[in-house]
Amino acid sequence: CWGVNDRGQILPPLRGGSPIQVADSGNIRCAWNSSGARCTDSYSFGSMLVDVIAKMPSLENVVTIALTPGYAKSACAITKSESGTALTCWGPQPSIVNAPPLLNPVSLSLADETACAVLADGTSHCWGKDLGIPWNLKPSGVVQAEAANDRVCMIDDFGFFCWGPKLLGTPLATPEAFKNSSDVLEFTLGRAHTCVRTSTAVECWGDGKSTQLQVPPLNDPVSVRAEGDLTCASDRDGVICWGPEFRLPAPSRSRWDPHTPP
Repeated sequence: CWGVNDRGQILPPLRGGSPIQVADSGNIRCAWNSSGARCTDSYSFGSMLVDVIAKMPSLENVVTIALTPGYAKSACAITKSESGTALTCWGPQPSIVNAPPLLNPVSLSLADETACAVLADGTSHCWGKDLGIPWNLKPSGVVQAEAANDRVCMIDDFGFFCWGPKLLGTPLATPEAFKNSSDVLEFTLGRAHTCVRTSTAVECWGDGKSTQLQVPPLNDPVSVRAEGDLTCASDRDGVICWGPEFRLPAPSRSRWDPHTPP
């Protein structure tokens, strides 16, 4: 990790073992590997004062961990065993931690009050705050599902689609070109913007007041991820990010080689 380190943000919570994977919410960082999982707090440097840390159960064979955004209030993890995978959630937020029993979850996404998981059988399940799920929604072949505070998006056999109470008639409304589009390979949800990756490009829409929609030239993009107002993509040449200028190294459009971070 690199960047501002005034609160220990770039210090890995876990060292040793097989390669580490990390989840970050801004104030909470969780890491896991073959040895286990651990979460630390950027503000108290790992003290037990934060509910997500204090209530974290002992986890083994972690597949992934997801945190609610911002000052994380809750978290969920997928663990694996000989019988399959299971979901465990903890923290003080009932809408997240009161998750329904799920059979073999493979991925998950958490917003402040809404969560979604993709299951091994190609279905998905969302819980928490009611975002007005379409009455005729019967997803199958789901490959990605993500929740944000005001919307949920998904890719399934029918393509890419989103729903939520604040989408119609707003900049967050899905452009016609991408509604139920099978061209969308991946998507990501920022605070108030959405980005999709096709086989040739990354395109974004929504709130662009902080340059969130100014996608730089990309050479065969392979992934894209938004967090808050910041978005990063990786392509054949490395990693590049765009968004609020004050949160990025200068110049903000400089490309980062993944093997030699700034």
